[in-house]
Amino acid sequence: MEIKPVKIETSSYKVENIIELQIGRNNYKTASTYDVLIKNSESRNYDFLIDRGKIFINGNAPDTKFLVVSDAYFSCLFPIQFVSKNEKFQVVNFTEISNRINKKDKELKADFSGDGIDYISEAFIKQINSEEKLQNFIANLNLISALQISFQKLKQTEDSKWNILPISNTFWKGNSAFQIENNILNL
Repeated sequence: MEIKPVKIETSSYKVENIIELQIGRNNYKTASTYDVLIKNSESRNYDFLIDRGKIFINGNAPDTKFLVVSDAYFSCLFPIQFVSKNEKFQVVNFTEISNRINKKDKELKADFSGDGIDYISEAFIKQINSEEKLQNFIANLNLISALQISFQKLKQTEDSKWNILPISNTFWKGNSAFQIENNILNL
């Protein structure tokens, strides 16, 4: 079966995630920003890839051990190669991503020691240690969910899983309406 390529323009975006949290009288706000490259593929192995640039938290590079280690693991996911099947994105470079994660895991455990590195390593690898788990993990990233919805503008029934901090995973299903003249998708 021949892969039917998704025709997208190569483009880059700046992504900003803002978390505002109020605990008692204290307000906390954190913003993470990173650049994303979406690139069309000439390959028959995948339709397009998504690559992520360096992340900044409140305008600064990760500066605590926890953030540095967490970002090091998360960065191993990229670039992600996708095919579009039945209007859903499917990761096709699972082996490559797994190899990057295993290599980085060994490097980080050689550089750091203690309960923190063990906890982050076990928690991350537990979520992505099979092809199915990795597919679900990537599909539930807010960036991928937003892109997935934008590729399905004309579909009438939508369902999405969103990881909303600190609520955790949520599931939404309902009807969507696309206004072609205004390029607006209402969910």
